[in-house]
Amino acid sequence: MITVFKANSIIERNAILHELREHGTEAFSGERDISRKVASSTVDMAFEGVSILFDGFAIQVNEKDKESSEQLIKELLARVNLNVAHPEDGAMSRHLRKFYYCSIFSITIPVAFNIYGFYQMYLGLKNREPVRWGFFIFSLVIMLSSSVLWILVLIGYLSKLPFFSSAF
Repeated sequence: MITVFKANSIIERNAILHELREHGTEAFSGERDISRKVASSTVDMAFEGVSILFDGFAIQVNEKDKESSEQLIKELLARVNLNVAHPEDGAMSRHLRKFYYCSIFSITIPVAFNIYGFYQMYLGLKNREPVRWGFFIFSLVIMLSSSVLWILVLIGYLSKLPFFSSAF
């Protein structure tokens, strides 16, 4: 089995699997992909069907069906008017989308989402993915603001400790 597509949501995954099976292609994807979940409960931790922490649902087919499956998936996505996330199509990319979402969540869990968000920003810019400048600037301001805020909180906390009081 070889991975031909990574769906962003359960609905997208099910639609693609149905289309492939309708055309006689044996396709597989886990019923509840563990990479989308933080715990073993039945709660899907994705925000609006888009996974922030992980890469979504892998759809796999036999190696002999790879090219025909990729073509069927492209046709299905074009038919339902979904973006395929190619820079030439102007679609919002996965890495920059994750950066945008991480900027919002960096207010609550700053260290984890700041590190992961800046890493996703790096990957998106490195891959020359299309930038939505309004989202990008807004996200960057939020990420930097939350970083500075939590550094100030940390310095204020550490300055009250006896060991660090002389350093600050």
